[in-house]
Amino acid sequence: MSFCFISDIHSQSQRLQKAIDYAESQNLQIIFLGDIFDSKIEYSDSIAVLNLVEKCVKIGHVCMHSNHQDKLIRYLKGNNVSQNNGLDITIKEFDENNIDKKSLFDLLSSFPYGAIMKDSNGKEYRIAHAYFPNSLRTELNFVYRSDLNRRYRDVFIYGKTDRDNIRVKWWESENENQDYVRVAGHYHTVFIGDQSIVLDSGCGSDSLAPLSLYNVESGVIKEF
Repeated sequence: MSFCFISDIHSQSQRLQKAIDYAESQNLQIIFLGDIFDSKIEYSDSIAVLNLVEKCVKIGHVCMHSNHQDKLIRYLKGNNVSQNNGLDITIKEFDENNIDKKSLFDLLSSFPYGAIMKDSNGKEYRIAHAYFPNSLRTELNFVYRSDLNRRYRDVFIYGKTDRDNIRVKWWESENENQDYVRVAGHYHTVFIGDQSIVLDSGCGSDSLAPLSLYNVESGVIKEF
């Protein structure tokens, strides 16, 4: 099956439904790049997003683990976390709808940190919410929490930083030794290159920002 990437959703269920409908009409396996909850704009429907993503995962689509989901997991575990950047809205929606917290925790905890997939031409894609490290050597198709130490887990969901803890724009440079495409969301950027795909069009951070879908086989970006 051909596959596609869907950018960070941030509780925008109406846009998500349109993106899923398109993917299914094209018989595309969906790889959600993470950050499915936590809207920063007035509209938010975390319940509908949860139901849509859960349904998709059950039939073979994939959702990546991410920093926003990690924070929600820590909240569900009883940790003291700052309820900002939309998390407060997400929690309120779940509480008001009596969402089973254990089931939610189990679902979010089941998502992989990384995925390795190939298109019909054999080109390899290494996928994470923020950054799939060069140094990680694995033959696995999916990389889970149990496969990673703390340093790797943080890089996968928060991204690569330099010595001054400044976020690295890794997609702006070419690596002559890299024979795969690195894929991420996370950065509020859309960039399509020979070695890098960054797909985060700001959905849920700006009321006018779309949800983006990238069709790997056609190389076409659709906005919803």
